[in-house]
Amino acid sequence: MYKIAKALHFLGLAMFLGSILGHICVGFVPGAKDRAEAMLFGRRWLTVHQTIGALILLNAAFVLVPVGSDLRHLASEIVQGSGSIVAFAALIGRETMFGAANLVLTLVTVFLAVLKPGLGQSRN
Repeated sequence: MYKIAKALHFLGLAMFLGSILGHICVGFVPGAKDRAEAMLFGRRWLTVHQTIGALILLNAAFVLVPVGSDLRHLASEIVQGSGSIVAFAALIGRETMFGAANLVLTLVTVFLAVLKPGLGQSRN
């Protein structure tokens, strides 16, 4: 129970810090505090960024973690002589594919974070 509580606290800390940094970055959009279009743009950007982050978490929680557990279990069976190398290879392929998807989504969020102030607005 202690490990779960500790993990949830770290998750909460990451979400809290990410929220603060996200709102600070939105504040750097030119006109974000006094022009309605810029305010709306900042909020739409934040929504896109949060949606991609949620997709990354869902992929990790519901695909990558279970596949990793299955790989560990199957590797144990292979060592004991009862597991299937073919099934292991298939799981590795699945882990590779969904891991690559998370990497791409992460790079997209970084790209959005870096280029956010210039997206959809003219530079005056």
